[in-house]
Amino acid sequence: MKPVIIIIGALIIAGGVVGAAKTGMINIPGLSPKPKPAVTKAKPKPTSSKSHKPADQAVSAGDPKPEFKVDSDKGAAAVAEVWNGVETSRLVQIVEGWNDTDLARVVSNMDGSKASELLAALPADRASRVSQQIQDMASRVPVAP
Repeated sequence: MKPVIIIIGALIIAGGVVGAAKTGMINIPGLSPKPKPAVTKAKPKPTSSKSHKPADQAVSAGDPKPEFKVDSDKGAAAVAEVWNGVETSRLVQIVEGWNDTDLARVVSNMDGSKASELLAALPADRASRVSQQIQDMASRVPVAP
């Protein structure tokens, strides 16, 4: 009986070692998985000493991240699309901390009926300021060169 227990114990230990090697927990040549090569991005070779990059791909000397221009109107349109589906009473709570200029930019991009519901639910003095901001923004037209 003792030899059977010894053999079973040896098989369990051997199975554990093989399993650990197959999962990469220990390194046994031929059993352990090969390490995956590290993924590196190839740096583009400059074509000339004076390379010009588009503005949205401009890279500063120490920062490999591209710089982007912030488009407040595009952001306001995205927020307005979301706010069109939010209950007016909840919107009043959401906009409480917003400054009037940013709020006006978003409200001007909302559906007309939803924008009027929101303005009606705001305190009168704030709704008036936001409405004036919307009017000022809508009054601006680009000057022809």
